[in-house]
Parts: sequence; C-alpha cells; structure tokens
Amino acid sequence: MNKTQIILAMVLMLALASNAVAQSPNPIKVYVGGGLSMPLKPSAFKDSYDNGYHAFAGVGMSVFPMVQGVAKVAWHQFPFDDQGIYSGGEQNIVMFGADARIAPSTPGMPFKPYGFVGLGFATIKNSDLSLLSGEPIKVGTVQWQSFVEDQTKLYYNLGAGAEIGGMPIFRILVQANWVTIMTEGDDRSFVDVSVGAKLL
Repeated sequence: MNKTQIILAMVLMLALASNAVAQSPNPIKVYVGGGLSMPLKPSAFKDSYDNGYHAFAGVGMSVFPMVQGVAKVAWHQFPFDDQGIYSGGEQNIVMFGADARIAPSTPGMPFKPYGFVGLGFATIKNSDLSLLSGEPIKVGTVQWQSFVEDQTKLYYNLGAGAEIGGMPIFRILVQANWVTIMTEGDDRSFVDVSVGAKLL
C-alpha cells in the first residue's frame, strides 16, 4: 500500500469515527467473526482458486438513528486449486475499510435484520507456487499467472444479515457479503458467509 492510499484510508476512518463520537451517546459495539469465502469472478479467479476462509473484526458507533458507522479489518485466504500437482500459491487478501450498517427497529422479535454497504482498500498477496516435487513454477505458466501480481486496490462491498439472541452485551451474527476489488483488468469478486458475535 503506497503512502497516498494509506493517508486516504486513515482520513476515511478518522472522519467516520469523529462524526460518530460527535453525534452519538451510544456505546461502542465490537464485531468479530469468520467463515467461508467463495471466489466468483472473473472466471479465471473462480477456476484457479478453491473456496477459502476469512476472519474479521470491526468497531461501530451510531451516527444516525438505525445507522452505524463501522471501521473494520478483514483477512481472506483462497487456496490455489493444486490439481494434485502443485503446492502453495494461496492468495491472501487483507482489507481495511468502513461500512454504513443499517438495522431497523424490531421490538419483540428474536432476531434483528440489518444491511450494510462499505468501501476501503484491499491488499492482495500471493504465496509461492511450486510443484509437489519442490520445483518452483515460473511466472507465465498455468492459470496462476493471471493472479500472481501483488497489489493494493480499492474495494466496495454490500451485504445483509441478522443478529440473534436477546442478551444486551452479546448477540450472534449471521451474514453474507459481496465484495468487489477493483483490480487491474477485470474486477475480482467473491462472497463471504460469516458467523460471529456483536459485543458490548
């Protein structure tokens, strides 16, 4: 990530946090979770990588009635489809961003639906790929070549989920999230499905 992108990400999250503190007396909420990550497009990305996994954490504060601003970090890993020939080649994606989280009031219901939309920066890193024999693979061979380049790009996401449970300081989260990274050439998209917790 270059200096300009780091500064822009910091400004985005600081502005969101400052606005939340100024407008809301509500306590901070902490979100943690993880689950399954599924590559979608382009087809070379979907065909080159298997379903992976992820973890995330976020801190949210109310900015408007029924709307929270959430600063978040997430990590995804997609295993390379080794076809029984290769070793390594996993793609790791680290994401820093912010969501607007909308949760309508649902008094008396055992669950609370919510939706969210956000953006931020995603850093893509690839581990080395080699044959099972230990011989390294040269760039320009197999479908892995299209995604070997490390890069940091803007991403945006859209998702929905539900909070389950009635405890004031702990609720279970179940959610799905569509992520698109604006990579060079074709944008890269995947869906993640998560189970987690809302704390405090």
